[in-house]
Amino acid sequence: MLEWAPLWLIGHVVIVLGTVSVLLKYQRPPVSAVAWLMNIVFLPYVGAILFLFFGMNRVKRRQRTWWRHRRSRERRRRRADDAVQHAPALNRLQGRLTDLVKRATQFGATPGNRIRLLPEPEEAFAAIVKAIDEAQHSVHVQYYIYRPDRIGTRIRDALIRKARAGVKVRFMYDGVGSWGLSRRFLKPMRDKGITISPFLPGRSFRERWS
Repeated sequence: MLEWAPLWLIGHVVIVLGTVSVLLKYQRPPVSAVAWLMNIVFLPYVGAILFLFFGMNRVKRRQRTWWRHRRSRERRRRRADDAVQHAPALNRLQGRLTDLVKRATQFGATPGNRIRLLPEPEEAFAAIVKAIDEAQHSVHVQYYIYRPDRIGTRIRDALIRKARAGVKVRFMYDGVGSWGLSRRFLKPMRDKGITISPFLPGRSFRERWS
């Protein structure tokens, strides 16, 4: 027993030091780093194995994706700024709204846009279905709360019709706000080639752990 104790202690120290170096190298958020360290300290070998499987596998990929999106964002921002510079002179209210948009989103307003208020739900959903039916090249749908009710089914069926007609359709929903969406409800969309992506799904054990 005494002979095995030093080996266990050495292994524990090596695991902790190695994990600390990895956490510092990848500069994980402080809360995440502390959580992993506590896990490894109290569950030395099990915690290290969990970290190898759940804590390291997506760090580099997410870092590359973040930089790619940042470069794309900078290009879009420059195009938006150029569009505003070449736009007709803005009045006082338009100038204030443009400044507000830029402070809130870090993007300037662009000319050539129209806004139509649809205060009534039935009117709004009818306009959405009409816009989907009139699409020629692509349809991009993004929702925080999407329910598989009568209206949700109506919009889903409209997307399926356009995908069947060869239009590129993409559908994004929030994993928390649209918790009621089931695979069964989404399956007809996937079967027709619609790209479906949940934002922060959080349903699987792996995602909750991360």
